[in-house]
Amino acid sequence: MVSGMGTLLRTSKTHILQVVTTPTFDWLAQKARECHSRVLIASPYVNNGVVQLTGLVPRDVSRTLVTRTDLRDFALGASNLETLCTLARDGVTVRSLSDLHAKMYIFDDTSALVTSANAT
Repeated sequence: MVSGMGTLLRTSKTHILQVVTTPTFDWLAQKARECHSRVLIASPYVNNGVVQLTGLVPRDVSRTLVTRTDLRDFALGASNLETLCTLARDGVTVRSLSDLHAKMYIFDDTSALVTSANAT
């Protein structure tokens, strides 16, 4: 079945796998607005797109970012230090994992996007 956001595949009576084919940010924004308990974002490199996304999440929802904090990444412009500072000021828990390569977004333990694209 095709929806406005991509292709839906039923894996069981209670689980549906959705292949996201529309602009990824649209899908993420929808899930962020609908989130009720927690958001986990993992991306080795980040910029202000993460600030935009976490800004859509209701304030009472736990927000966590796992990212790399290698100073070389900031010096090369691969990641944005000001973004991390803004997220921390906005109440996002920022965690560092030096060898992170995964890129994923998890909403309420019910929806997740695993992607090859960094949050930049």
